[in-house]
Amino acid sequence: AARADGEALDAALDTVDPNDAPPPLLVSEGVREGGEAFLTSTPPQLDCLVRDTAAIEAAAGEADFSSILLPAPLSDVPDAPLLSLDGASDALRHAVAVVDLLAHQAPLLTSSYAHRTVLLSRLFTRTMPLPLPRTSSGAPPP
Repeated sequence: AARADGEALDAALDTVDPNDAPPPLLVSEGVREGGEAFLTSTPPQLDCLVRDTAAIEAAAGEADFSSILLPAPLSDVPDAPLLSLDGASDALRHAVAVVDLLAHQAPLLTSSYAHRTVLLSRLFTRTMPLPLPRTSSGAPPP
């Protein structure tokens, strides 16, 4: 069946008039600013998209890998006092991520150390206060 289909296709192609086929793609010759000739197959409507690679090559050089400053999500660490162990572990996890980010960006940020210190001191004194000693007047009874 495949052989018969192939033979039928060949017979159909033999009957095609060459004048019905699309015209061949013409390669035109252009001239660059320096007088150097080049060949292009770009249609004339798209001449504006043809780039002069000499201008691009002149800009080549070492890449500038400047650092990207990421915002530190300080609001991920809660401010309200935590009442559960799950909330405390989540707050500590967020604090580690923020402190790590601030430490890596220390060369780019001013007072990165102060931000880290304030974040951790607030976390341990206000958000996750330590239990009071048993002898304290505000401690719950045992």
